[in-house]
Amino acid sequence: MMFVTHTNTRETHFTATFTGLVSGRTYTVGVQTTVNGLLESEIVNVKATTAPNAPTDVEVTAEGRSLTIDWQPPTGDVGGYSLQLSFGSVAVNDVSLSANATQYKFSGLVPGREYNVSITSVSGAGSYLATSLVVTEAKRISPAAPTAVKVIAVTSSSIALSWDAAEGDADGYGVTAITECQGSANVTLSVEGVMVEVTGLGSGCEYELTVLTLSGEKKRQAVSLKQTTCKARKSTKF
Repeated sequence: MMFVTHTNTRETHFTATFTGLVSGRTYTVGVQTTVNGLLESEIVNVKATTAPNAPTDVEVTAEGRSLTIDWQPPTGDVGGYSLQLSFGSVAVNDVSLSANATQYKFSGLVPGREYNVSITSVSGAGSYLATSLVVTEAKRISPAAPTAVKVIAVTSSSIALSWDAAEGDADGYGVTAITECQGSANVTLSVEGVMVEVTGLGSGCEYELTVLTLSGEKKRQAVSLKQTTCKARKSTKF
């Protein structure tokens, strides 16, 4: 219990500051008027909560279509935690958890999408609710693989591919053509659409063709397939 006394009766507005309090704790402040230290008014009580500290060691991990956030409780008092999952400026999911929680899993998320996961410590309730600074981490879900990859045309120096777009978000696709054919180079391309013609290939060479979904720093590989280019016809002089 702490006491602060003001003796200047000419003032009409008073301020009292209490220091060294516990973070996240709800206190009751009582105000009472006295006259010459004898006549006392009724005590007017006001509740207030000091701001809690933010959770520590916050870590967000991605697995499949889920994001898991782990944290450690802060020093001082904490009444619970407020979590928010957002995509850009749009809130996707808001969750309130008890004070003993240290982990939460958001499931069923969109492949290839980057989300922001935010956590705040909460103390008090109602009009004397107090929150900590917000801790936010961005994490991307791995993209889905493209499907129905197939060869649609072959020449002596090119192979054309098509595929169905991957589910969810994608920045584009990466296409690789790998060969062990002597004198022929491997080819790597970036594609925005769902069709590509890989050119500059060796005649009569077998290539392993792979299409990958690209999303941010992450990629997802589809099933590779093999295709041999046609042999070039030899010219004949008459």
